[in-house]
Amino acid sequence: MTTVNTDNWQAFRIHNRRCTVCRHAERDNIDMMLLGEERNADDQQMSYEEILSFAAASGPTISNSSLSRHYVNHVKPSWRQMLETQQQMDAIAKATGRSLTMPSVLTNIIISKGVRYLDELTEDKIAELDPHKFLRILNEAARNAMHLERAEALLTKQQIDDVDAKLTDKLSKKGLDTDTIATIRQELYGLAPREG
Repeated sequence: MTTVNTDNWQAFRIHNRRCTVCRHAERDNIDMMLLGEERNADDQQMSYEEILSFAAASGPTISNSSLSRHYVNHVKPSWRQMLETQQQMDAIAKATGRSLTMPSVLTNIIISKGVRYLDELTEDKIAELDPHKFLRILNEAARNAMHLERAEALLTKQQIDDVDAKLTDKLSKKGLDTDTIATIRQELYGLAPREG
């Protein structure tokens, strides 16, 4: 039986900037409550009402339908992807006696997020997309992810800001618009949205 490490959850999460739950300051806790990883005082999985009360006490109010849509469209697919990846890693380890390295897993995650980004594009945005440029960017992102993983160093806030500035500058020089850069920063690299 495959056991899932919820510490890896961040790498698999789907984020949609139009979703009120995805934008909520307590999204991490809300997701864990939806998954049953955080429980109520009776050690029971939290009900939607309990989760909505928690969200309202710590940020903007979320509707029951928004929470349900978030669970169906973002939490469940992310959880399923994380579980499938873990099962693949376990199967490869069992068949070969070797485990996948984290850079390999991270590269697969970046590629799957890139494909997910393509799936969410509207018709007019698809027409503007240069597929060769997009694939080069994904390849570069995967290569950079492997280099970052190999470093195995905790980055300070200043180091993260420096990497963010270099990434944004490099993508701007490649002629990408600000919305695409923002999506790449958030979805592929996990960087927080820029303020202002």
